[in-house]
Formats: sequence, C-alpha cells, structure tokens
Amino acid sequence: MRGRRFIEIASIAAVSACLGVMPARAQSPLEQDLEQIMAWWPGAYNNDRQVAEIEAQMGQENFTGEVWRIDGSGMGGYLNVTSHYIRLDAPAIGDNVLYVEEYRDGQPGETYRQRIYTLSVDEQEQVIRVNLANFKDRGKYIGAHSDISMLDGLTMDDIAPFPEACDLIVEQRGNRYHMRMRANACAFGGQAFSYEAVITGTAYWFRDKIVRLEDDTIVMTMANFNFHKSERVK
Repeated sequence: MRGRRFIEIASIAAVSACLGVMPARAQSPLEQDLEQIMAWWPGAYNNDRQVAEIEAQMGQENFTGEVWRIDGSGMGGYLNVTSHYIRLDAPAIGDNVLYVEEYRDGQPGETYRQRIYTLSVDEQEQVIRVNLANFKDRGKYIGAHSDISMLDGLTMDDIAPFPEACDLIVEQRGNRYHMRMRANACAFGGQAFSYEAVITGTAYWFRDKIVRLEDDTIVMTMANFNFHKSERVK
C-alpha cells in the first residue's frame, strides 16, 4: 500500500512538472523582511507630540532644545514634520515603490522632502536596499499625497535616482528596521550626506546631516543630529 501511494505521488509530481506547475518558491528571510517593511511603512506620520514636549520645556534651566519654525525662529532645532508614505503601483520603476511627501508646521505647501523610494533585495550583498530618487519636475507632483492619481503612469523618465552609494541599507533590530546610508558613502564636492530612518508598525523616525569629509565636522543638521520621532496618525 505504501509503495502504491509513493508511485501516485511521484506520478503527480511528474505530470505537474511536465505541465509547468511547480510548487511556489519559499520566501527568503530578506524577502519576508521586505514584505514586512512594505506593510508597515505606508501611512501618515507627524512628530507633533515630540515638538509639543520640546516647546513645553523651552526656557527651563539646562534645557537647550529648540523648534525650527518656518518663520526662521529656532533655527537648527527640531523640525515639525508631517510625513506621507504611500505605496505606488509603478511597475515601470519597481515592484516595491513608495511615494514620499513631507511638509513642515502642518502646512502642505511647505514641502520639506519629496521622493520616490524603491526597495529591493540585493542578493549579492544579502541586504535590503532603499534607493532614493528626486522628481525631475519638483513642483509637478506636490500634493499627490492627497490625490495619488497624479502619479499614475510614473516612469523612470520622471525621476532622478540618487547614486547607489546613497542607498539606505536596512538592518533589522528587534521589532524595528533601521535604515541608513553607509558612512561617508554618499559624497559630493568634499561633503558627505547622511540620512537615517527607523520604522516600526506605529512609528517612523529620521535624522540627517551633512559633514565635511576632510575632518568629519558637521556642516548642517537639525536638532544636533537627534532623531525626529514621528508617530503614525493614519
């Protein structure tokens, strides 16, 4: 009986192979992480709570935090940023694509960052990469976070990807994913740009800076390179 059952299974497998019907390939751990990131990241975030806490402490003894408002006050302090991350169906660009639109002080017209992020598994290095891209026409798509149809038909001709050296490299740390550029890799004109992001299912944090390559001194940053801690609001 057991021999007959084995023959039946072998016959089914042989027929399936002839018909081109093969079992689905199991996802690799990196592919599973990529799927989790694409499930977690889309949404709307802001750091209103963090900003309110900073403003409540301003003026207190030994507290040096500031909030950098659109009017220029508090320059160099924390920004008040609203972030929209939206998954795009953009096969001409990639399988895992996010539209990013961020603005300051709750004012959609005060654009802080607008990007296309393309996520992929680098099989050779065994890491997940996030490629950042600008829009060639920076003003054309402002406001697309509230009307995503503005991005219908987006292609590579519409964007300007950053060099691969500027990709964010993803590292899983417990229940979060930490993404950052490799040290001094994203460099232009004697300066290196550094951007980091952290995501969980409920939060998105970021920080960035520009340093001088010759001595690693900071040319530009906000909040002394501390994280802007945004919470999911949608």
